[in-house]
Amino acid sequence: LEYNKIDLDVIDVKAQAEFTYKIIEGLRYNFTGAVRYVKSKQTHEIHENSNMANAYRAAGNSTVRENNPYLYRDPDDPDSEPVVVLPFGGFYNTTENKLINYDIRNSLSYNKSWNDKHDLNVLVGQQVKYTDRTYNTNTGYGFMYDMGGTVNVDYRILKQMIESNFPYYSRSLTYDRFAAFYGNFDYTFDKRYSISGTLRYDGSNNLGTASGSRWLPTWNLSAKWNLGRERFMEPCAGWLDYFSVRASYGLTASMPPISNATAVYINTSTTRPGTDIESSIVIDQLANQELTWEKSYQTNVGFDFSLFSGRLDFSFDYFIRNSFDLISVIKSSGIGGELYKYANVADLRASGYDISFGARPVVYKDFRWTTNLTFGYSHNKITRSDYENNIMGLTRSTGGNKQGYPVNSLFSIPFAGLDPVTGLPMFYGPDGTKTFTAD
Repeated sequence: LEYNKIDLDVIDVKAQAEFTYKIIEGLRYNFTGAVRYVKSKQTHEIHENSNMANAYRAAGNSTVRENNPYLYRDPDDPDSEPVVVLPFGGFYNTTENKLINYDIRNSLSYNKSWNDKHDLNVLVGQQVKYTDRTYNTNTGYGFMYDMGGTVNVDYRILKQMIESNFPYYSRSLTYDRFAAFYGNFDYTFDKRYSISGTLRYDGSNNLGTASGSRWLPTWNLSAKWNLGRERFMEPCAGWLDYFSVRASYGLTASMPPISNATAVYINTSTTRPGTDIESSIVIDQLANQELTWEKSYQTNVGFDFSLFSGRLDFSFDYFIRNSFDLISVIKSSGIGGELYKYANVADLRASGYDISFGARPVVYKDFRWTTNLTFGYSHNKITRSDYENNIMGLTRSTGGNKQGYPVNSLFSIPFAGLDPVTGLPMFYGPDGTKTFTAD
């Protein structure tokens, strides 16, 4: 522990400014701007007397030299014995993360009430988010801690790292851009009937390069009826605090978990026999410019009521969600060198309900007893999947996906017992016969 330790340094600074201006009665302009800067640095100090550094110098006899993976064998002289390439010093490894983020919002809001019966709220606005992330790593060799930080590097250790395709330094840059334009209205009549609507237009550079993939309009309509304020409910006023029924319907969207609008290349090593191995670049994923948002139409209905001055309250919600353009793996023709790729090729239907019950049976000045019970149930089924999973993909411990079944369902091959002679497990094949293997 004395000779191998990690130091962490983190700075996280955020500044935010808000500005509100009253244009006319009921009409306001609001500006919110924020900037955040985060920088973290991890320093891994591995002393020359540490076990790790000494492992690079373990070469006491020919047996050790032949079996020590940290020694170096020159590929130009494959018959030579491995040699030490870290004769002095230890390691000084650093990892650095940096983030800078801007978030700017502008909005106009209008609020008006008249005749004690009408309430109107309107909001329009826009938001822009800008995030840059930088990730740097560096592996330093031959750092001599006991010699005041003198650096003594044997060039062969760099040659060893390069030939084994180890990135002794790396840098990764990520740029996130997001923009949104939105509007919302809410109207209530006589504190009994309410309607509201929302319209958004969102765009992100994490999706495909086409504008139709990056931008998406979404919307929502909802209504609420406060039954507790109706005249026919007046006989219940002594014990009913409120009773309302509500419903909503809209199109929502979410960012897919993966994106590769351009081709993804990674570095690797060739698989040639012996020591004749070179660094190479392979295509990890082909450009996928058509990936877009995962979307769903959702219907919600529910009701709420409260009794006896808030001593009892109850709420019920039921939802139906029809999701489409979900991301899934699809088998392609293989043109371009990729047999499987991600695409918006799956649909899902889900439904369920949530129940919430609250009670405050004891309320005193200095003591209160509150009980809350919740219950939820949901069920989903894959209604479309352009990819047919194989047996290995279905029988994983985490579950598999198959059209007509819930997401991550658990499947198994019908078990036929153990063979009485060999003790091996047997299974029923597609034709009902017992078999030891599954195709």
